[in-house]
Amino acid sequence: MTQSLGGPDKVLQVNVTQQEAAQFDAIWANSRGTADCCDMVNFCICLLGPPACSWNKSATAVLVRHLASELRYSDDDYEGRKVLETAIMTHIRTLHRQYSQQNLTEAEHESKRKKDAKESRKVTVSWSFLWESRRNLTFDVPELEGQRAALDSLGIDAMSSDEELQDLSTGRVIYQIKPPAWWALFVTNWLRFFDKVYRHKRFSNAIGANRGNAPRVRVPGSGFSTSEAFPSRLPRNTYRPEWLASQTPADVSVNVQPLPEMPDFYKHDEAYVA
Repeated sequence: MTQSLGGPDKVLQVNVTQQEAAQFDAIWANSRGTADCCDMVNFCICLLGPPACSWNKSATAVLVRHLASELRYSDDDYEGRKVLETAIMTHIRTLHRQYSQQNLTEAEHESKRKKDAKESRKVTVSWSFLWESRRNLTFDVPELEGQRAALDSLGIDAMSSDEELQDLSTGRVIYQIKPPAWWALFVTNWLRFFDKVYRHKRFSNAIGANRGNAPRVRVPGSGFSTSEAFPSRLPRNTYRPEWLASQTPADVSVNVQPLPEMPDFYKHDEAYVA
């Protein structure tokens, strides 16, 4: 990709203005994600907008087609193309980060370093806490054992992120729930059942009363998590219809690869905590 951009001396050169990128947004949307922003002769990416902007998605598709042809990939080698796409988008994010950092002052560098470290700690602890507490329940509670496969299919990176806030009236720390943009509403309700069982388990004498970490105070938040990660090859009903519709046909077939709907894949016995 470095050579496609003109060599190492030109990879951080701005070749696409914000206005050009914004104009291409409409072209990309109208073409349902099939329009080309450039060709291999004039290949360029946008460094001024989000890494996953329409221009960069199109540029990625152009480069994937070129490399797939050079490497003689078969037409049905979706996995190979996905690997190429992931590698290219990762490199674009790296170039974005390098471009942003080279334009920061020393004070801004230090402020960003501290903020990134803090956010990384918060997100990692939040996702790990939710994942471990929910998965442990599938071993402790026989009624949830059958849900382990569904939980594993979502994975730790698919957990909602908890934004740490302070309740000004009580001074207590509360956590605002930010679900991923890709998952359907019923997935939120399905995961909340795990939390409901966790509270029931902790405050009931039925299963080791008051053992484990105290339940954190979690409240619904507005909007979605900023994470763009999503697991592929889940039942189609797992994905939010609006989110699926916002993806290009190529993204859906190559990256999402939704499986046939499975209405009973996420199902609980509500009578357990009734």
